[in-house]
Amino acid sequence: MTRPVDEMVEALEKQGRVVSPGRFTVDGQVAREKLQRFQLEEPWGWPLEVVRAAVIQGATRVAAEVDRRRLRLRFDGRPFTRAQLGQLYDALFAPPDDEAGAAQRQLAVGLNALEGLAPERYEVRSGDGEQGVGLTWRPDEGISVERLEGGAPDGTEIDVRYGRRGDDGPEGHA
Repeated sequence: MTRPVDEMVEALEKQGRVVSPGRFTVDGQVAREKLQRFQLEEPWGWPLEVVRAAVIQGATRVAAEVDRRRLRLRFDGRPFTRAQLGQLYDALFAPPDDEAGAAQRQLAVGLNALEGLAPERYEVRSGDGEQGVGLTWRPDEGISVERLEGGAPDGTEIDVRYGRRGDDGPEGHA
């Protein structure tokens, strides 16, 4: 029996092009879309991947608020850096070198699965209480990353809005 991950690797190999003998390149967007289908058995489990990232970042508490059109996660611990959020999805395709890379990878796995659920948008804000970094994703615009000056959270907040594409949001999927 073929495993889903083997099917994904085979599909990615077919879409690559030869750069040099023994190597191939893959369109990152196409690869991420395939990962959305194969990486998590249950895409609504994406918050668990974010909690794993929080634990790696040293979180001692995680809070969640859920209603019909919104899910908000907050956790303490080390904030994510501009480099981590700016190159978030690169972490999906390379093994992590350290804890920061492992946290970045878990966050990327979770948020990539989330995108497959077609939310209206999501925002990640991470900081030390004074300054930090923010990431915003919208389906028609992709990702933008900005520096936060003043008003940055002490820790990390992820705010997801549902409903734009007829999705009733996270209720009933917890």
